[in-house]
Amino acid sequence: MATILQAVKQIVSFVPEDELKETGYEDANLYKIYMSEYGNYNGFNQKAVTEYCQGLPSIASFPFMNSEIIGAMYCAGVERKTEKGRDNLIRQYWQTVGYVVFKALEKEKKIAG
Repeated sequence: MATILQAVKQIVSFVPEDELKETGYEDANLYKIYMSEYGNYNGFNQKAVTEYCQGLPSIASFPFMNSEIIGAMYCAGVERKTEKGRDNLIRQYWQTVGYVVFKALEKEKKIAG
């Protein structure tokens, strides 16, 4: 059985670099796009990134609807059998998505200088 972090790392996919260049952002990278779309107004921390992710960001792709989240997590090896357990899993999913995206953005921030 996979951990929630392992499952989320399998599920989250970032926009490829060649597609980022098509966005029209000069010297586009994930961090700069995040800052332009959300970070300039809400900051750069894990909580802000988690909120950004819940608003369907343009830099990454992952399940958004609760039923899709439960299904994707099940396919990745994480299952909860009760309604309370599934509710908790969805909460943990969003926190973990925020963490994974935040860590990726931290790396991109170093590259962006």
